[in-house]
Amino acid sequence: MLNKLRYLRQPEPLPGYDRLEPDAIAEALAEVDTPTVKLVREYERKMQGRPSVLKAVSLALHQGADRQATKPASTVDAGQPLVVGNGLPIKVRPESGVDL
Repeated sequence: MLNKLRYLRQPEPLPGYDRLEPDAIAEALAEVDTPTVKLVREYERKMQGRPSVLKAVSLALHQGADRQATKPASTVDAGQPLVVGNGLPIKVRPESGVDL
């Protein structure tokens, strides 16, 4: 019995989530990051399982993936050393500028 109560006492994924209507949750999902959307999905599945909210979560995750795909590639900071696959910085011979 106590385990069941602990299971139900998890924090809300968004402030005031339990008082929000499904439409308000769908609107809030457009403003949050992907990890928060996943928290909403997990919480909703455990607590209420409303199909309209789960559909909004699915749509938000899909749109989040689209936003990630259209983000420009990150640029390399010239002040940071280049790192090879083993995690060690690449050594550069100062006179030639050639990587070793």
